[in-house]
Amino acid sequence: MIVNRHVARLAIGALALGVGCAGNPELQNLGTSILTSAGLSSSQAQALFAAGEQSAKAADGLTAEEEYFLGRSVSASLLAKYPPNRDRRLNDYVSRIGSVLAAASDRPETFAGYRFQVLDSSEVNAFAAPGGFIFVTRGLLELVADEDELAAVLAHEVAHVVAEDGVKAVSSANMSQALSILGKQALNDTIASRGGVSGQALGALTETFSSSVDDVVQTLVVNGYSRSQEYDADRYAALLLARAGYNPASLTTVLEKLEQAARGGGGMFDTHPAPQDRLATLGSLEVRPPAPHRTQRFARATAKL
Repeated sequence: MIVNRHVARLAIGALALGVGCAGNPELQNLGTSILTSAGLSSSQAQALFAAGEQSAKAADGLTAEEEYFLGRSVSASLLAKYPPNRDRRLNDYVSRIGSVLAAASDRPETFAGYRFQVLDSSEVNAFAAPGGFIFVTRGLLELVADEDELAAVLAHEVAHVVAEDGVKAVSSANMSQALSILGKQALNDTIASRGGVSGQALGALTETFSSSVDDVVQTLVVNGYSRSQEYDADRYAALLLARAGYNPASLTTVLEKLEQAARGGGGMFDTHPAPQDRLATLGSLEVRPPAPHRTQRFARATAKL
């Protein structure tokens, strides 16, 4: 079937209408009526509305499941650069502390749950990938002195997951690319049937997803999150520490240690605002006395560091 310019314009309008009428049968029936009067069949019109709903879904962002798969792919890239630490006791300990903090957050659950892993690297760094994948290096664990300071590090990373900062690292260009692919699919293959995405379009979408992974890894390892995202994560971490029963002021002590360690550069010092700027933005925090049992627990778990 050859679609004339008038029908093509209506088809594009239907794609936009599909975004606004998902779940509204009356609007969809009206749009279908307009398109069929212009020469499209009912099935072709419905295909355009289906594509419109796909575009609306992409514009709204990733589902929890899609975020999980993105995070898993990002994690694979990180583990290719930083080998995992094999100390089971240490990893279990970090996971328990992180899980307590995640449970106290405003996003206590992700699609497949939070995952915590120690990286066997002397670099001072920590990462939060989409979907709740959180990594902390051996170098950063060697810097902190007790469980409260470790909790401060993990709380900051949980804050990035809660705010979905990893997903926001996907460039608007790649999001636009996905929308463009869906739009072209609507005006080509799906205009004649209600079939799935063509092999060519599927390949393009896969390539776009790969680019999205690269976007996140580039942000985590090279560019870093924005200054405002880091400051927001610090503020939320202090709140989260208080909720979970830890000492909020431990975040201050960690930043002070990072300020001293920053002279060597590298790692998180290349991707985060200067520790002194973070301290100034954070201000004074509530001080709670240390708990002896946590100090002992930390010493046992980190004995092999």
